[in-house]
Amino acid sequence: MTDEVKSTSKDFHLRDHISLLEANKSESFYGMRAYHESERSHINNALQLFWRSALPAITFPNFALLFANPKPPILAIILGASIIYIISILIVGAIYFPAKEKIISDHGSYNMFGKDYARTTELLHFLEPIKINEKEVKIKSWPEGSGPGTGSGYEKSINVLKLSARSIILISSLYLIIILGFNFEAIIEFFWGA
Repeated sequence: MTDEVKSTSKDFHLRDHISLLEANKSESFYGMRAYHESERSHINNALQLFWRSALPAITFPNFALLFANPKPPILAIILGASIIYIISILIVGAIYFPAKEKIISDHGSYNMFGKDYARTTELLHFLEPIKINEKEVKIKSWPEGSGPGTGSGYEKSINVLKLSARSIILISSLYLIIILGFNFEAIIEFFWGA
């Protein structure tokens, strides 16, 4: 087959299936949108769990240890603060790891639809210029090396999730230090006798 015949049969094939390509492009676009929204929803849910559930769950018991009246025995304070700290790490892990996995999974699906969208856009020749009033105009364009799924939004989402998890652990660590610091003399006396 000559190049001319190959080109003609390829063009004929594409013309016959243009409505299928347009439907596929539309499906890919809506698939990208759905997984993008799902990714955003998971990061939002995780952040709300961190700041509305995990933080109060570690704050209230720590305040109870700090301001208890009458003051509990020093061993109860040490054990209580340590248990709260361990539980806070478990809570953060229970929120962080499933949310991260779901975001990674959604991003993979987003990329799959994005590649399909880009491929279909190319097949429909939307990236090639057309002539309008003797001027060449591009219907669609994206810079070289970019396109659907190549931005930094996904990495930023993961970084926000990491920062929130680390912040909750840091706050819990500070509570532990404050509680032990407020009771430092009693701890020294308990373990080493003053």
